[in-house]
Amino acid sequence: MIPKRSIQRTGTQVVTSSQTAAAARWNEITTLASIVLIEGAFFFVLPAFPDFVRELGIQSPAEVASWTGALIGVTPVLAALAGPWWGRVGDRFGIWLMALRSTLALTVIWTASAFVRSPSELLALRLLLGLIGGYQTLVVALATQGCAPERTGRVIARIQITQILTVAAAPAAGGVLARLLGVRGLLLTAAAMCLTAFVGFLLLYRDRGVPGPPAGDAAGESVFVFRLAPGVGWMAVLLFLAALIDRSFQPATVLFAAHLAPPGESARLAGLLMSVGAAGDGFAAWYCGNQGRRPDLWPLIVARAAAGLAACFALFWTGSAGAFVAGRLFYALGAGGMQTLLYTAASRRIPEAVRTSQFALLASCFLLGTGAGALLTGVLSAWRVNGVFLANAAWFAVLLAVARAARRHAFNSKH
Repeated sequence: MIPKRSIQRTGTQVVTSSQTAAAARWNEITTLASIVLIEGAFFFVLPAFPDFVRELGIQSPAEVASWTGALIGVTPVLAALAGPWWGRVGDRFGIWLMALRSTLALTVIWTASAFVRSPSELLALRLLLGLIGGYQTLVVALATQGCAPERTGRVIARIQITQILTVAAAPAAGGVLARLLGVRGLLLTAAAMCLTAFVGFLLLYRDRGVPGPPAGDAAGESVFVFRLAPGVGWMAVLLFLAALIDRSFQPATVLFAAHLAPPGESARLAGLLMSVGAAGDGFAAWYCGNQGRRPDLWPLIVARAAAGLAACFALFWTGSAGAFVAGRLFYALGAGGMQTLLYTAASRRIPEAVRTSQFALLASCFLLGTGAGALLTGVLSAWRVNGVFLANAAWFAVLLAVARAARRHAFNSKH
């Protein structure tokens, strides 16, 4: 017996639900592959930036550090600022074109970076990439286009797991390639990886087109006019806080490991903590993705924020390496997956017509949070090596309060 399939009409075409599901699956696979290629390209090159700065004529250790920090940090900040506008353009003209634009920009700029003659030329290219790239702000919207609501959480979890695994593996692989190819060869390899992602989107991505004018648009309204969907502002604040905590937590863990471990053992303890943390974070993302089918995610969001508060407060008072490893695992399992939960909850309130711009705004706030978290680590670690954990306990308290307010004012049943 042939199973019944629901259909939807788009213009003169008839699209079956099975075809829609297959297209959504292709979109997910293509986007996950692009994460491995594009974020892998960046983390391939990341360890080589200091050597490249020296190759370009900067020898003072202080100047090398300053240039490296600027080269790494300027691109995500500008991408976060420009991302919502590119998302708005994607609402108007289609996210597929935005994916092609960003991956092609990455290809061209990584290629040009291999031929620079000074740090200032490289910095100019990094500035340009931040303004016209914006790939990171598109990832969630690209992967979930056409996805059934009950699968959205699992897709977002796979994004997070893929990012965790890529960040874990790419730097080591990049170090090996840098010795074989040199830094400029490594940059060309990164360009080739981004070109592969461009071809993947060009040939494999199943774009649904532009669903219609975004809600509230007047005829000919400028793409510079940005409207927030209901509840998205609350989610933007929550994602900023989640990213701030996460980005400040990771380097603080390594620094505190060096403080706790006996001489000569800090690297081994730091490596163990990174492995335990990555495994725990990946499991938490998988678990939270499976919980995405729940009709109400807010009790889980609140519970994990409370667990994060407790874990950070406990880590602040930790006095031994063994207790610290246990605390790190408890933090990952109890508070991890927050990004997955928040994106999933937001996806339920974002209209199809403005999904690209709204997800881009959320991703931009997350990127800004990662930058703020890195700065926070530097400031607080100078005061006290484990001070970041106490600050993060306070930030979790703020996140908890904002989550409760968001549920009450924007996500209750009356809305």
